[in-house]
Amino acid sequence: MVSGDYAVLTLIDGQPIDFGVTAAGCAGAVATARLIALADSRRRRAVARGRTAGWLHRG
Repeated sequence: MVSGDYAVLTLIDGQPIDFGVTAAGCAGAVATARLIALADSRRRRAVARGRTAGWLHRG
């Protein structure tokens, strides 16, 4: 997390406005990554259910 490191450095340097902007960018990146991971997890479960249903109908 480069933006997280930069946020800490700006806070240490005494630039709270830059810290806020960078922290918001970091939080946005984390939220986006979480949404992508959640969507991928749901997709994998749906594919697994579809494969199971197809296998059960073969017999």
